Amino acid sequence: MSINNLLRWNDRKHKTDERMRADYPLTVKEYEGSGFPSRVLQYLLMTKNGR
Repeated sequence: MSINNLLRWNDRKHKTDERMRADYPLTVKEYEGSGFPSRVLQYLLMTKNGR
C-alpha cells in the first residue's frame, strides 16, 4: 500500500458508515490506478502460467 500511496485508506475501521460511503468513489479510483511492483507481477504471471 505504501508503494502506491494508499496508506491513508488503511484507517477505515475508525470512520463512520457515512464517511466510508462518501470516500468510496475516490477509494475505488485510487486503487484502480495503483499497481504491483514488477517483481510481484513477474511472480504472478509465472504462477498463473504454471512455471
